[in-house]
Amino acid sequence: MDSKDYAVFLLAGQPLLNNILTKKVHEALKQRVVMNYNFGGITKEEGKKYILEKLKECGVYNQIITDGALEAIVSSGNGAIRKINSMMDKCLFVESLSNAKMIDTDIVMNAQNEIELI
Repeated sequence: MDSKDYAVFLLAGQPLLNNILTKKVHEALKQRVVMNYNFGGITKEEGKKYILEKLKECGVYNQIITDGALEAIVSSGNGAIRKINSMMDKCLFVESLSNAKMIDTDIVMNAQNEIELI
């Protein structure tokens, strides 16, 4: 059975998957993994560009976020796109509730506090 590849599988998951595969019970599976890739996240510059491009896709062409707030959002995301999206969603929500014209660092801090409460 080991002489031919009867099936090819693609495993994808969170970083926890690597920890699970290191357990003795999964050793046979781990030995058959041909290639392993770990996504380390995006850089701060990529994060800033990502946020600005997403805003343009939504039809926002004027500046609604300060440079400091943009830096804070990207830093809080720590390279994870999902966290950046969540933070940006919460910032837009907090901004709309406060009738602010721009997302600043105060709004980012309020959004961060809201996320930590959940």
